[in-house]
Amino acid sequence: MTSSRAILEAVVQRALLGTQRASAAAAVPSGDLQSLISRIDASNAERALLSSAAIVSSYELAGRLPTSSSNASTIAPAALEADDRPEASAGVARFLTTMLGGVNDEVLREWLTVVAARGWRVPTPMLPVLLDVGQGATYLRELIIGVLGQRGRWLAARNEQWGWAALPMQSDDTTIRKSWETGTPAERAALLRDVRARAAGMGRELVESTWKEDTPAQRAEFVEILGAVGPTIADEAFLEAALDDRRQEVRRAAADVLSHMAASALVARMTARAIASLGWKQHKVRKDELTVEPPKELDDAAERDGVARKAPTGIGERAWWLAQIIACVPPAVWSERWSAAPEAIVAAAASGDWSKPLVEGFAAASVSHDDPAWAEAILRGGYPHDKPTPLAPKLDALLRVLDVRQREALVAKSLRDAPQSDETIALVAAADHMWTEQFADDALRWLRKRIAGKETHWHLRELIPRLALRVPARLAAATEQWPTGDDAHGYDRALDRFISILTYRRELAVELDR
Repeated sequence: MTSSRAILEAVVQRALLGTQRASAAAAVPSGDLQSLISRIDASNAERALLSSAAIVSSYELAGRLPTSSSNASTIAPAALEADDRPEASAGVARFLTTMLGGVNDEVLREWLTVVAARGWRVPTPMLPVLLDVGQGATYLRELIIGVLGQRGRWLAARNEQWGWAALPMQSDDTTIRKSWETGTPAERAALLRDVRARAAGMGRELVESTWKEDTPAQRAEFVEILGAVGPTIADEAFLEAALDDRRQEVRRAAADVLSHMAASALVARMTARAIASLGWKQHKVRKDELTVEPPKELDDAAERDGVARKAPTGIGERAWWLAQIIACVPPAVWSERWSAAPEAIVAAAASGDWSKPLVEGFAAASVSHDDPAWAEAILRGGYPHDKPTPLAPKLDALLRVLDVRQREALVAKSLRDAPQSDETIALVAAADHMWTEQFADDALRWLRKRIAGKETHWHLRELIPRLALRVPARLAAATEQWPTGDDAHGYDRALDRFISILTYRRELAVELDR
């Protein structure tokens, strides 16, 4: 039987080519369409074409009964268990409604975080819209899952596009393995995260069980999940084998996970390479010196361990290899090996000819191996260099290695010592945590002084609305008398947005405490 869709496509083709050029013979329909189309007067080709299109289009819009198949599943969806989490109140949910409508949607992350922390769930009518938001905003998915409740996660399992939020499989091993083999990519990724969090070894075994059949993109994603959820040295043998995968994205994912494991053989190999390239000379009179001899060649073993051969723009080939090698080495290795403080080593690195690969490599290692002493030494040393390479971690990543007290103390010092510098604006921008009230007072005082100046800084102007997400909501009243119009020196729109967001957050805080 010829489908109505095929007939419609044939009609469209005739319209595009012209009735004179296109073949008059069309797909012969059967059934109801045959009866209707056979009645058309074919003496006028153009009129017949339009009549055919009208009939087929109407047929399509009218709908049809679903086809049946002997292979179709007759298994009903699993029953929904009762959800013991209370819904967020109508007042709190009202804020979610406005944000999903595009009003102050910057506050959505905070709303999701607070509602999950209080053990509430999203009201049922709002679940589909929120799941659609998570479909596009992948960075919000974990937060959205935290407020869906049993009903929301049950609902997610009914739509393939929402598979990332589906209710985790709480069943026996056989059922889990079957779901792993038959699930959609999103469902399998969600299942792996859940199983991995509960049983790291079983999560790895699931990945291994279908490794040869999975696509390169799936293999790379699964390796990344292994590294993000419960990584353990027990994964090392599997990840070492993945270093020999035929696809580059898989090899790089495996090397990245192994480079974060201080006890891995890959880190030991990288440490040996780094030791061969770096030395430390102590001097009685002048400052101690860091000697550098980067690799002259890059062998196959180094490439297997994840060292990329081709250097990006702005850095030499040997320097690029050196930076990648250093980035894998726990920075505490150097403090112990040379009996030197991180500050001294960073200062020596920054003053030499190889400063870029050394400082960027040390910075990346500080983030990978979560070393606050080294991260603080690098930040206080004036990081980053101009035009950083892709290896260099962002300022916010380095700041997050520090605890809140250290982080705010470092930025506050810059507010006092260099209030007009671009570096201070960059540090304030990177301090993306929820600020303490004392630090927020210092930052707002600095901001008012910057606004009072007559020079408009475009980066600061773009930053100001985002700062409203970090200031404690109870300080909203402190901004009511801020400069406006000409007194705002080009910051007026940014300040209006800042005050609007902060006031909205204060109203939300009041509603949450009712």
